[in-house]
Amino acid sequence: MMKIGIIGLGFLGGSMDRYFSESGFSPLRYDKKGIGSPEEVNKADAVFVCVNTPYDHKTGDIDLSYIESAVKSLGGSKIVIFRSTIPPGTTDDFQKRFLQHKFLFNPEFLRAKFAYEDFIKPPRQVVGFTEKSKDVAGDILEILPKAPEEYTKIVPAHSAEIIKYAANTMLAVKVALANKVYEITEAAGADYDEVKHLLGADNRIGHWGLDVMYEDFRGYNGTCFPKDVRTLVSRGKKLGVDMKWLEALDDENIALLARQGLMPDYGHPKKI
Repeated sequence: MMKIGIIGLGFLGGSMDRYFSESGFSPLRYDKKGIGSPEEVNKADAVFVCVNTPYDHKTGDIDLSYIESAVKSLGGSKIVIFRSTIPPGTTDDFQKRFLQHKFLFNPEFLRAKFAYEDFIKPPRQVVGFTEKSKDVAGDILEILPKAPEEYTKIVPAHSAEIIKYAANTMLAVKVALANKVYEITEAAGADYDEVKHLLGADNRIGHWGLDVMYEDFRGYNGTCFPKDVRTLVSRGKKLGVDMKWLEALDDENIALLARQGLMPDYGHPKKI
């Protein structure tokens, strides 16, 4: 049986740890909070990297230093699977720099509060490969929770990386649009509850994201949506794609949060 290692035991790595433990793999773990050790993880054949990838909204760049540190801690030749959200091109870049390993990207689509439930019942399961790691992608896919066959894919790493950013951005766009429809409805003196209920009847729209109040605020925030939208904007600009409309939408969301005394801190909402 393949020896599995996990670096980073937040809600993402913790879900993987529980799943593999219950599946009989006895994963080797390390988290800087005092769980396990790099030496233990180095006994693994395949290592899932689940560390933080903070976003700097001033530069528009993702901080990959935690990823870099995790990779540099690994000796020998391993299969390294990035689970952390990373910009398109990152997996291939690491493959070129650390030739001794085989790098894959397995995007996560977990809600923090329901991470384990989402992990074991995925709507899709994607493994992104580099030219060097293509031969082991199927081995990793085989040990992950099963998704519907139609949505179980092995694709180039670039595609897998974009899928992750595109998914979160589309969800954020829906939240932003729902908030604008809410404002129009309120201004017109109409009943938003009726509007959202009947909007959601269309399967192409659905009900998710139409409730404009999330916990105690409106708009999108938290650890994923703000940074992923901004990263997609930044990456699109670097590729020569006009990103004005998406940037404007995100600016409007920032303004909406500000009107509530909140700011997108690319973590949990906090008061200004």
